[in-house]
Amino acid sequence: MTAHDPSPGPSAAREPLFTPGQTKRSFKERLFVRNLIYYARLPFSNSFGKLIVGVGFIGVFMNAGTYFLKGPGHPLNRYSWNAMKARGELTPEQLEKERLLNAYFDQGISPGPAKFQGPRIIG
Repeated sequence: MTAHDPSPGPSAAREPLFTPGQTKRSFKERLFVRNLIYYARLPFSNSFGKLIVGVGFIGVFMNAGTYFLKGPGHPLNRYSWNAMKARGELTPEQLEKERLLNAYFDQGISPGPAKFQGPRIIG
């Protein structure tokens, strides 16, 4: 033992200054789970994030609903519609639906209100 070093010497056993209480973490205390919870909550921290998540959920549920209600042979969007049309997989009913919608849009989406015919006489 010296004047500057109060330790008893190299041969004596030293006690640690810090003894951890629990060495094994629970599942919720693991770093991966804590980061997962943090990044899962991050989109909900502002309104724009909530909007993006909401639009995403609407898109997923609309496509899933169409798939489960109409079946796997029904196109879910315009891309799959054009791909199925090119392969000749659309039903005659779907082709008729496309023809009617194209005729409607060629005619004009909003023809406007009916023209004023003059005053109506109620009597």
